[in-house]
Amino acid sequence: MSLERPRVAQTKDAYGEADPTSFSPVPSALTLAPTGEYTSEKRYPIYTDGADQYVKLMSDGPRQEVVARLLKGVLNVADVVAQPGAKGVEYFSKIMPHERIEEPSRPTDVRADLEVISLVFNDQDRGFREEGDYSGAFAHNLIHEAGRVSHFDFGEAELNLEAPMGQRIRYENPALLERVLEKLEALRAKFAGDEGKAHFLSIIEASGQHPARLFPYSGASANAETLYEGFVGRLDRAIRFVAHEYNELTRKAA
Repeated sequence: MSLERPRVAQTKDAYGEADPTSFSPVPSALTLAPTGEYTSEKRYPIYTDGADQYVKLMSDGPRQEVVARLLKGVLNVADVVAQPGAKGVEYFSKIMPHERIEEPSRPTDVRADLEVISLVFNDQDRGFREEGDYSGAFAHNLIHEAGRVSHFDFGEAELNLEAPMGQRIRYENPALLERVLEKLEALRAKFAGDEGKAHFLSIIEASGQHPARLFPYSGASANAETLYEGFVGRLDRAIRFVAHEYNELTRKAA
């Protein structure tokens, strides 16, 4: 079973021009060497293949790879790539080249991203506050520069299918609710039908991990098929929840 989506540019030159929000990189054939630099937030070591930069993941590499591939094309997420290392397979998060991102993200878009990640994957280890706020700009586990955004570090992500929907939600306006709903529906459409199911299963298979090891708290991880059913069910539940919240908010404002 092949992992056909997200699309992969056919040549290095083509990928160098492609929008990284819709194209995924072929893992570098070159050895990744440490640059001697570290990320500013968690001081993870930064590596390079001579062209692109990568952050070495210290844990949960296969899970982070799966989550990034599930979200790719709906949210701007940094690709996770696997490379052979001295002690086996190593995982790296590829720093997204923001200069190639075609569409800017408004602050509302970024907040909607955070809600989607929280609703679906119970990952609340993220944050964003735009410039001009009373205490200044802030970004955690995402990069926001020149109006472009990319998310990384999904080590806290899980598929706890029984987690309550309202654990993080702080919706303050209908515009945010609409963007959350649009993104959830786009994610649901990505995995709809036989083609979407095959794509989901290919992502799980490509990880080389049993679903119960990828998402031990999913409650539906006996095999990839049951994990798929649980995942789309989680999306459907999230869509219903957000639609209800939107209707309540607009009703009260009327």
